[in-house]
Formats: sequence, structure tokens, C-alpha cells
Amino acid sequence: CVLILAASVAAARSGRAHACLARPITTRSRPLAMPHAVERHGQTIYLATEEELQALVSPVIVDTRDPEVIAAEAPDGGFKLASSIAVQWNTPGGETTAEGFAAKMAAAKCLPADKAQAIVTHCGGGGKGKKAMDALTALGYTNVHNGGNADLIRGAGLE
Repeated sequence: CVLILAASVAAARSGRAHACLARPITTRSRPLAMPHAVERHGQTIYLATEEELQALVSPVIVDTRDPEVIAAEAPDGGFKLASSIAVQWNTPGGETTAEGFAAKMAAAKCLPADKAQAIVTHCGGGGKGKKAMDALTALGYTNVHNGGNADLIRGAGLE
């Protein structure tokens, strides 16, 4: 996947948002360690910032990658986080719905009863993590964040 466009990185470091991004990038005093946006299949996907992830209290971390990807010797997006729960986004032979994903999370015993509970979704690059985040938000969850991938979440200090 192509991480933030070079012009966007330069704009972020100078404190200006690049014209192609709808949401401004937060300026930091050090180089960007965690991308604020990724390009996936021609779409800009916004990720939680390192600071946003670090501020979460006891988040439920949901790995939406396919099981064979998680089990790979060098999985896309990094090795599984010790604290994450694998809940596959893809549904063989069909589209996953918000209700279907919630049912998968309930079966994995990780769907919080409290809709304000912090949830971090991720995959290998942010695409399925965004779909899962959008699905949970549509069901009324109010504290859902797309962490991008396991390596980015690990880099923010969540394990």
C-alpha cells in the first residue's frame, strides 16, 4: 500500500494540510512515526494517530485479517498482537454486513455491551479495519478507531 503521498508528508511537517486530503494532518515536533492516512484501492483511509491510540483505556483490539494471513511466516501488517482478537472481516461467498460482523465479534466474545468502550480495528493496511470500524459505528459504537495494522498499533505502545 502507498502511505501518505510525499506532498502530504511535506505538508504535514510544515503544518499545512495537502489539498487532496479532506481532513488536516496533525503537526508533530518529530517526524511522523504513524501515518495519518493511507491510500488503498484509490481511496484515502484515515487512521487513528499514535496519540489517539495511546489515550485509549483498555481498548478491545480486533484483527480483521483472514486466518491464513495472520498465520503466515511474514504476515502483511505484522505479527498478531498478543492482546488482539482475530475476527475475520471477509465472509466466504458473500459480503460482510454490520450485523454479521457484530455476530462474529459476539461469537469471539469480544463485542462490548458498553457502546462507549474503546475498540481498535486493524488489518494489514487499513482497508478491512476501516470497514469493521464503519460497521461498528453504524451499530452505535462511539469509540471505534482504525489502527491500520498490527505494527502501527504496536508502535503506539499497545500490545
